[in-house]
Amino acid sequence: MSQSSHFDIKPDGRRNVPFSYVSWAVDGVADAIVQAAMAVVRALEAVHRGHTYRRTVSALSRLDDHMLRDIGIPRSQIHNVARDLTEQ
Repeated sequence: MSQSSHFDIKPDGRRNVPFSYVSWAVDGVADAIVQAAMAVVRALEAVHRGHTYRRTVSALSRLDDHMLRDIGIPRSQIHNVARDLTEQ
């Protein structure tokens, strides 16, 4: 009796999987790894942007009103300026 399958059965009982199936599976795994790595990179970039935003707000907030006026930033706009700088 022979088994009907897309794969050839070797004498020792193992399947002989055609290369195209293996290649397809490897490509799928590789794609999943790349997508996971990209997600990690995006998450790290978001963390970095948040950290930079907080440091920028902190630095600008420490300046006195005269210094802020000199650089053209009203105190009420510190958060907006920091956001604009970190989104670039």
